[in-house]
Amino acid sequence: MGDVDTDGTTLREGDSIAMATGDCPTVVFWTPERSNRTVVVHAGRKSVLSGVIYNAVRKLGCSKKTMHLINVYIVLGIGPKHFDHPMNHPEYGEANVRMIDKICRTYSDRCFSDLKKGCLDLSELIASQCTRAGIPRDNVVHDGRDTFSDRLPDGSYAWYSNRRGDRSRNLVFVQNR
Repeated sequence: MGDVDTDGTTLREGDSIAMATGDCPTVVFWTPERSNRTVVVHAGRKSVLSGVIYNAVRKLGCSKKTMHLINVYIVLGIGPKHFDHPMNHPEYGEANVRMIDKICRTYSDRCFSDLKKGCLDLSELIASQCTRAGIPRDNVVHDGRDTFSDRLPDGSYAWYSNRRGDRSRNLVFVQNR
């Protein structure tokens, strides 16, 4: 397997990885310019705010002239209506206010589906960071899955969700062919 980085890995041609996730999206970066390299990251709130998206883009090693060739796939994460960060939370309220303010100032309030409730849209934040890194917005795709609320036809939950208290994890498999 390729080099292992904090919260992610670089897959060489023929490599694969299975990532266990609860509610944090897995993000896959690929470009035909560097077809022998795919970068896969665990994109939880803390790692996204700490720069894992920018690091993944750098890991691809693309030139500024070819950033438009990078494709980004955001898969299997908690939906924006369910990832709330209440500003009046007794323990985390102040930290939530600082985080919300920083995201709104740095990116946009579009990163929140409900700003008053602090409902963070991780896929929008990831897409905003990709755009800032030089990747065209149209090259960033989200699968629309919501680990918190998606259900099967029988009414049971389709995915495990840390926010619902599940201890099990979902498995995301990525292969660089």
